[in-house]
Amino acid sequence: MTASTAAFRAATFLALAGMALGLYMAASKDHSLSTAHAHLILLGWVSLFLFGLFHRLDPVRDASRAAKIQIGVSAAGAVALSIGVGLLHRGVGAGEGLAVAGALASIAGMTHFAAMVMGSGREGPQKAKTVAEQVQRR
Repeated sequence: MTASTAAFRAATFLALAGMALGLYMAASKDHSLSTAHAHLILLGWVSLFLFGLFHRLDPVRDASRAAKIQIGVSAAGAVALSIGVGLLHRGVGAGEGLAVAGALASIAGMTHFAAMVMGSGREGPQKAKTVAEQVQRR
């Protein structure tokens, strides 16, 4: 599976989870989990979907282990941070460790993504040839 496909699948799953949480909050008239909901939608749905679009632009990068790791770390971070923040807002102190781990994973995923963005296009003619060959094979 390519990084973009994994990102799109994770983003879709997390969007549905975020919608379900939003529906729960609306039905119960208890919006104490709105911070967790915001993290889930922004890190889970929006960021992962945008990462997927970026990776899809370059078939070689999309198939790379580095891109797959970046998506995995980012998705895990979004889930852990959202659950941790939700637990904290429910008064469960154990959520703090999960929130911190999720935040660190999210920062690591974004840092990895930034490195890929900053390095994008610096590969020269050989990279361009490889990308063209990969596109032709599709």
